[in-house]
Amino acid sequence: MGNEQGIAALQKRAVQARGDKRQSLLIRTASLAAFLSAVCLSAGNTAIAQSSDLLTRKHLTGDWGGKRSELEAAGITPSLHYLGEFAANPIGGESEGAAYAGNLTASSKFDFEKLFGAQGLSLFASVGWLHGTSLSETSIGNIFEVQGVFSAPTVRLGRLYVEQSFAQGMITLSAGRRTPGADFADVPIFGNYVNGGLINYVTYLPAYVYPPYATWGAKADLTLPNGFEFSVGAYDADTEVLDPDNGGVDFSFRPAEGVLSFAQASYSWNGQPNAPGLPGSIWFGGFGDSSKYDHLTDPDKSSYGNYGFYGIVQQQLTQEGEDRTQGLTAWGALSFSPDQTINIAPLNIFGGLTYQGLFPGRDEDVTALGLYFASFSEDLDDQDFELTIELNHHFQVAQWLQLTPQLQYIINPDGRTDIDDAGVIGLAFSVDF
Repeated sequence: MGNEQGIAALQKRAVQARGDKRQSLLIRTASLAAFLSAVCLSAGNTAIAQSSDLLTRKHLTGDWGGKRSELEAAGITPSLHYLGEFAANPIGGESEGAAYAGNLTASSKFDFEKLFGAQGLSLFASVGWLHGTSLSETSIGNIFEVQGVFSAPTVRLGRLYVEQSFAQGMITLSAGRRTPGADFADVPIFGNYVNGGLINYVTYLPAYVYPPYATWGAKADLTLPNGFEFSVGAYDADTEVLDPDNGGVDFSFRPAEGVLSFAQASYSWNGQPNAPGLPGSIWFGGFGDSSKYDHLTDPDKSSYGNYGFYGIVQQQLTQEGEDRTQGLTAWGALSFSPDQTINIAPLNIFGGLTYQGLFPGRDEDVTALGLYFASFSEDLDDQDFELTIELNHHFQVAQWLQLTPQLQYIINPDGRTDIDDAGVIGLAFSVDF
């Protein structure tokens, strides 16, 4: 009995020590986040006081002496954008660590109606430089990428497609090198979050890629004046063209390896400035992939085909004064892929709140809270669920500069109880050149 009591006492002290350590680390993490937020706010206010011209311009490099406006008037709209994300986990995960990842994207849109008189025809081209490391891969071991910007490092040609609109823009057809992750199951409010769970949440499909990765594809959109919109798309699901080492210039077209198809419908209400209520939207969609999938628990077995469904809803709840852009908005999303033998996480549930203009004098800032839940396949005995909570604040320092300190807490990383829950602190920034 004495040994048993001694062991029990040691276990109790060990649990208490872990709890005290976790509480201490959480306090330090929260304190550091508050400090970073104060620094960002101070930097923004100081910069505004020092140079109103620099802060009011749309791009860091300005209008190039009027040349940028001249190009846009002529039909050429260039863009250079950088997104960087630093993150560290002072608590939990497989090990403690830090990582930085970034993406520099250059793109141009060519309006052929202005350039050559071809009504409704345009061309879009982009190139991207992905670099850095993933904290999720190197330290935490979770599935919802802590740094949403991270993808396999590469310099590559991105999207390259032509687009034709008809009927005053109600109908749009496009084809070329497209990105299904930016075409379907992606809505603007997701851009308020750092975590990458909202980027590939549909079901972790191999061909469901995000810029600058792109594949052959075609998309059609129908936008009706009553708030309804319908979209369909089909993409080459051959993953060899997505190899980070080929620079995006492998133009092979192998639909026999698989075709990824999407259909989506949406409805938006109260979108007009004089609408009696607050704006909201709802999206429903489904997908099918004819590719070959290995079974999760037996790689020697495989099957062809995968499918699933998703839904997204958002509703603005409050409005500050006459400015419809300011106030509280709630949103939720769900995706379901029934086949447990090939889908790592068949069920995903997401939700959150955003508030623009929460603090006095910071009308363009956005505060965001998000929750990301993944339920793992029943075939994976050692994995149950992963839940990530994110809190961030976007400081709109200038039209071209945004700073985003953020906190994340990950429960059951990779659905495993043998990996400690992880706390993450980070800072993201974006620059429009």
